[in-house]
Amino acid sequence: MSILKLDYQGLPVHADREAWFNATEIAAMFGKQPYEWLRLPETERYIQALCKREAEKQADSNTGKSRITKSRFIKAKRGNAGGTCCIRNWP
Repeated sequence: MSILKLDYQGLPVHADREAWFNATEIAAMFGKQPYEWLRLPETERYIQALCKREAEKQADSNTGKSRITKSRFIKAKRGNAGGTCCIRNWP
């Protein structure tokens, strides 16, 4: 997996080519944990909008339908220092 180093308002942000951003890394820049961002009403609305858009894209295609849930855009991986949460910004 190739990691891209991006710049967000002067801060380094890492993502892969499939648009997975390291949310743990980003939250740490602000002295926060990813769960604090994930529980915000604005974040819930954002993820719901991603799910809705993905479901609409799926409905327009000829592929079989599967339920679109927020787990499609959020993944967590355990690690030695607690783990990493990643957010897929764009399906």
